[in-house]
Amino acid sequence: MILNQIINIIESFIGIYFIDKLSNKDYEHRYIYIILFTTLSYLLVTLYDIYHINNNVFIIIDIMLYYLFASLTSKSSYSVNIFNAFMVWVILTFSNSLAIFISKIVYYNNYPGITIETAIVSKIIYFISAYYISKTIKKYQHQASKTLWYINIVLACLIIIHVELFDIIFETVSLSPNIIFGLLIIMILSIVVFCIFNEYLKYQKEKHFLELELQHQKDNYQNIINNDKKIKKIKHDLNHILLSTIYCIQNDNPQKALIYLKEKLNETNLKNIYDISNKEFSFILNYYKDKIDKYGIELIVTNQMEITPFDTIDFFVVIGNLLDNAIENINSDYKKIIIHIYQDQQYTTIIIKNTYNSNSILKDGAITSKKDKQNHGIGLMNVKGIIRQYKGILTIDYDDLFYKCMIKVPIKASSKSKRSLKL
Repeated sequence: MILNQIINIIESFIGIYFIDKLSNKDYEHRYIYIILFTTLSYLLVTLYDIYHINNNVFIIIDIMLYYLFASLTSKSSYSVNIFNAFMVWVILTFSNSLAIFISKIVYYNNYPGITIETAIVSKIIYFISAYYISKTIKKYQHQASKTLWYINIVLACLIIIHVELFDIIFETVSLSPNIIFGLLIIMILSIVVFCIFNEYLKYQKEKHFLELELQHQKDNYQNIINNDKKIKKIKHDLNHILLSTIYCIQNDNPQKALIYLKEKLNETNLKNIYDISNKEFSFILNYYKDKIDKYGIELIVTNQMEITPFDTIDFFVVIGNLLDNAIENINSDYKKIIIHIYQDQQYTTIIIKNTYNSNSILKDGAITSKKDKQNHGIGLMNVKGIIRQYKGILTIDYDDLFYKCMIKVPIKASSKSKRSLKL
């Protein structure tokens, strides 16, 4: 009896833990919320066991509880929070099905029904599945869309089928071939739905980056047009400017000439854009240009890279995270970032160095500002994951002045790992 209660508490905690992992905002009293909703979920399961509440009523109330927790701890839309709540039950029912299937294989003809051992195996599978699936979903940060509502409907249908199948299993001690076949089908369907959703998330993320790139290309193009108009205006007014300056000097008014020239110099202060041989790298630098200018950072770039070492999305994530890290933790007195990229026959090497405050180094070598202690290291973890995918290495070093990240990626590995992006 006590063991059953412990299993119920663990089951309730895993569901709340899954929703918490998907939260996209920092919220106050986090642990109080987790304990409160875990307790509510556990009480609901206990009432279900004692009073034999109708399955459908129990599931609806439980999903509403997870949805409420998701809404309180996340800035996501209704459809995203509903999806997260549905996923708790899809993972739970999948774990139960797999545990029952494993039990049937182990005991074969002597299948004892749903035992404590089966429940424990189910919760182990539940926790592992919740952990890895939450990491996958969190990585892509899905957004509200019409497609997501269709996926929610499919998830709801999967839950209903699962529950109906479990009703049959609980009523019969032995598992007939039809029930085993049904378990297999429902588990395969759950995996297929998640794989489809995973591909949808990847597509959504790639689409977002492409739209972002297109918008910034438009902005850069508009800057070029504006600069060209300024150049034409300057060329047109150049003779008048020179005549006015000469007139002021000849009439013993050099101060006025100096003021006049300074005004014209400000008018001709064109907004520079980075134009490097690699278009992806140029795009990233132009994306961060306003931020770099705003903080008064000196940026030095040397690029000898002909071929981008990563897939476009991964390249943006790697360089973007390292640049974010460098900008956020720049030394307040001496602001400088140095980027050096070069390629040889075997490797692409990317070096990003920034001046830093010595008190911002953590024990593991990561760097963080005081305002970012909650999320320090997340960007660097993403970078490490991508570099491992391309069989590369990341080394971090620092001296009294510079904090340095160096990436080395084998050219053969990078070319094999690339995905093609199409508009």
